[in-house]
Amino acid sequence: MPALSRVLALIAVALFASATLTPAHAARVGELTVTGTSTNARKQALGIDVDDISLGWTLAAGARGARQQAYQVRVGLAPGSAKTWDSGQVRSDRQIDVRLPTELRLQPATRYHWQVRAWDRHGRPGPWSAPDWFETGLISDADWQGAFWIGAELDAADQPRPLLRGTLRLSRPLHQVHQARLYATARGVYQLWLNGQPVGDQALAPGWTDYAQRLQVQTYDVTGLLRSGDNIIGAALADGWFRGKVGMGWRAVYGQQLALKAKLRVTYADGST
Repeated sequence: MPALSRVLALIAVALFASATLTPAHAARVGELTVTGTSTNARKQALGIDVDDISLGWTLAAGARGARQQAYQVRVGLAPGSAKTWDSGQVRSDRQIDVRLPTELRLQPATRYHWQVRAWDRHGRPGPWSAPDWFETGLISDADWQGAFWIGAELDAADQPRPLLRGTLRLSRPLHQVHQARLYATARGVYQLWLNGQPVGDQALAPGWTDYAQRLQVQTYDVTGLLRSGDNIIGAALADGWFRGKVGMGWRAVYGQQLALKAKLRVTYADGST
């Protein structure tokens, strides 16, 4: 009988431990945690069109069958801020292609920080994600003030593929530079250099474009390429889809004059540009 008593006692202890652990265990595994975020399928995206911003995130949970019941997104000019936009709690399981309201007017060439949190199937919110950010690009013609189309003279006998070069001098010392962005597009395809170093890693930018309808603009982080004193920007243009062979022998579908438009925007530590 003593042996049987000990067995019964061990069973009772095990049952008690299981009963006391179950509520805490359920609370732990039911919580959803955001493990990754992206803007337009990229991390820390540059040059995003203000009318084409798509947010997404991934989740992790400690139990099978966990699912997102709702989410909340906040956007601001500083990490953790919701001054630009706060979605409030949105009942939805959507985690991709979450759009900002069409009436929300974001500023050009501006960095916005954002975070998201998710509610699980039991209605419990998880923690806010780590702050992520994206930067808007140049939006309107006014944002290109001071930048003009440049190329080479063109006549019937000579259709050059231009090599372009320009010099600029920073208005302040290099140590006061916070960041620098180079915005560029072309009629044709282009490659850029700043102080002899290639800008970006794209080939055949801006890519195929219906030039009769639109122009694609690329945004490059060139902060690390600037130097004190004179800075030299170089560019090479080629025919591409604009003037080259397209389809069954078609040439110069969009025109003959290759050209580049580029703008360097430097932001200093005090916020001036």
